[in-house]
Amino acid sequence: MEKFRADASDIFGKVEPPPGPIGLNSGTAEDGFARLFVTGIQLIFIVGGFFLLIYLLWGSYLWIIAGGDTEKLKKAQAQMRNAFLGVFALVVSLAVFRFITGDVLGFFDFTGVGIEFTLPQF
Repeated sequence: MEKFRADASDIFGKVEPPPGPIGLNSGTAEDGFARLFVTGIQLIFIVGGFFLLIYLLWGSYLWIIAGGDTEKLKKAQAQMRNAFLGVFALVVSLAVFRFITGDVLGFFDFTGVGIEFTLPQF
């Protein structure tokens, strides 16, 4: 009878808690900050792309309903131009931030596949 009880526990296996989200609690604090930084940058670009799409659609709608009025047409063209300038400013600001924090201050190492964060030291 003991033999059957031992086999029954082997059938169900060992109960363990489910694993958490992948990579959430793994690594060091620097790795976590680098992941947070990358996620923040990705979120900023997603929101920027969304606003680019909205402003382009809005500008094109204004262009269509301008009906030959040059003032409305200039307003629509300015809105579409400003949408592209906003995305350009977003990309330039990321490049400047990367240059200052990576090359000048050395907080981030952008070589390779990911970003490595280094705490400042004296």
